[in-house]
Amino acid sequence: MSTVESFSLRPKLLREETQLDDPPIKYWEPHEIKIKLYLRECERLKVIPISTYIRHPTNTVLKLKHYNIGPNGAKALAAALLLDSVVSYLDIEGNSITSYGLSSIKESLSDNTHITYLNIADNKLGSRGAQQISSMMMHNHCIETLDASKNGFKDSDADEFARILHENRTLKELILSGNEFEEHAGTEFGAAIASNDSLEKLDLSWNHIRRRGAADFANGIKENVSIKKLDVSFNGFGTEGAVCMGQALGSNRTLLELDMSKNRITHVDLQLFIKQMGQNDTLQVLRVRHL
Repeated sequence: MSTVESFSLRPKLLREETQLDDPPIKYWEPHEIKIKLYLRECERLKVIPISTYIRHPTNTVLKLKHYNIGPNGAKALAAALLLDSVVSYLDIEGNSITSYGLSSIKESLSDNTHITYLNIADNKLGSRGAQQISSMMMHNHCIETLDASKNGFKDSDADEFARILHENRTLKELILSGNEFEEHAGTEFGAAIASNDSLEKLDLSWNHIRRRGAADFANGIKENVSIKKLDVSFNGFGTEGAVCMGQALGSNRTLLELDMSKNRITHVDLQLFIKQMGQNDTLQVLRVRHL
């Protein structure tokens, strides 16, 4: 008699014994079904399966940095993530998934209640990717850390991330370093963080936030009551940004660590900055290396 293989999601304790003359049934555990689906999608999309994911299907941490996944690889992984209730830490940095691959990841994570750490840095996401991230974070209320650095986001893309800061109250750490944010971004981020009361760490280093944008951003810090660690190094704040940030620190009693290195701040600007800070006794770490 030939056997027919099938699987069931019913808990072991509720499974009924089959009759002796019934075809034997193989019951698959949830993580086995997840991997089976993943392998099927890899075959369909003609991509090489990620051996790390297959060998350790019950690990809570999934680090896949620089695995050359590509858009279709991300799509196959996203299918498995739909059934994944184990992974809480997902790192897919440097895989060139583009906005095409991100669209599938977004669908998997929009309603995900397990992943709290997401690193999608250096994936060539661009403006369309910024829109997808914003859409995802409007629905996801579990992700606490989001790293979207080095993705080629333009100045106008700041609107999407400002929207996240205005409306999402779960996110605690946002990393957007190494993009192309300029004055408009500084203004938008300033307004967003002024009203945000949940974000604790913000990294905007290696962007181009200057002049009026730097001043508006500093004014947002003045009103913020939650950010404890801020990195705005390598932006070019200049005199206007330095003075306004000093004024912000004169009022802000939440910020504990500030990195303003490489911001075209002269020694005279630094003296003005310190003077504006006044009697701030909350800030514990201040970095202004290589003014």
